[in-house]
Amino acid sequence: MSAELSAVRRLLARHGYPARSVRLLGDGLGHAAYEVDGDLVVRLTGTGPVAQVVREADLLHAVAAVAPLPVPMPVLVDGDAGCLAYRKLPGRPLLEDPDPAAHAVSVGVALGTLLAALHTQLIERWAALVDADDTAPADWLAEAQQSYSAVADHLGPTQDHVRAFLSTAPPAPAQDRALCHNDLGIEHASSTRPPGKSPASSTGPTPRSPTRPPTSPRSTATSAHAASTPP
Repeated sequence: MSAELSAVRRLLARHGYPARSVRLLGDGLGHAAYEVDGDLVVRLTGTGPVAQVVREADLLHAVAAVAPLPVPMPVLVDGDAGCLAYRKLPGRPLLEDPDPAAHAVSVGVALGTLLAALHTQLIERWAALVDADDTAPADWLAEAQQSYSAVADHLGPTQDHVRAFLSTAPPAPAQDRALCHNDLGIEHASSTRPPGKSPASSTGPTPRSPTRPPTSPRSTATSAHAASTPP
């Protein structure tokens, strides 16, 4: 057994969680994540302030109180050890859906409902839990244009739509702020869809993306133009 797995076992034992099995799910971005007994994800922070782990756990609890979709709930928080543990959400990553395009509408409705719930929150209530994202739309566009040049040869017939979007002038920075997810990629959503059924979605980390932070809303300036695209 590796030293890292043994350390996870000892950490859990100190908190009254005897582990029968521990395996590495992945590491990167300053974190390492482990699956314990098939249903618990233990994430250890290698860098960054200890207080960040505690704030992240507080954020998950706050989001769960207002979100219409399941949110990972912390079952163990050890700031000194940089440890955050939560049960896996039910379902499977949407990346593994055999026919994702057939369910795009239902998934979009579910995630749109989540975003609507976040966007209507009073920013003042979340000031201690989230950071403000003041990146100007022009900066986001410049980054997207650079990314496009790296993947353009793989886009096929969708290139015309992408080029049209990237050639559109960005909106001016907005003054109004809204709480948003800020990283709502398909790798952060799971589906409980039985075969032949529309998926019920959840948000947060899945077994396929364990090293990414859990659901992390941010306070972001928005505008009518920007609201038509994922935050």
